[in-house]
Amino acid sequence: MMRHCLAGRGALLVLLLLLPLTLVADCRDSTEALESMQQRDVTFRGADDVEIDLRLRIAETAEQRAAGMQFLCERSVRDNAMLFVFTRSVQHAFHMQNVHVALDILFLDEKGVVRSMLRMTPGSDLYKPDHRFRYALELLAGEAERLGLRPGMQLDPSPAE
Repeated sequence: MMRHCLAGRGALLVLLLLLPLTLVADCRDSTEALESMQQRDVTFRGADDVEIDLRLRIAETAEQRAAGMQFLCERSVRDNAMLFVFTRSVQHAFHMQNVHVALDILFLDEKGVVRSMLRMTPGSDLYKPDHRFRYALELLAGEAERLGLRPGMQLDPSPAE
């Protein structure tokens, strides 16, 4: 009886160790949605005259926003920061199903000012700020800090322009 129980635990351990490899194997370098998004060079400006230049993918259609970073490999997520553009201020939740890596998400108001930031991890949790937003910027986890992006910075040009 004890031998059967240990064998079952061993099989479970093997499955748990292989699961991350399966998730990585299912990732893609690109998706149809990603390829359909325009690219745009923007600058984030802080009150202290700090400027951070980024090239972003613009997710402006409902289909592009729904697809987001799903199925993309880590390198593609790192190379394709994504700005979700909504037609008006919203308070939507974001999910991480079919997303293979953790993300930073920054929520911007209608003037393009960063109001808040969250770290999202793969899984079924929903992520939603406690305020309305007009834009959301997704980057590979850790990139916001590495670049120096923080609340109060303003996106220029404003995506509405």
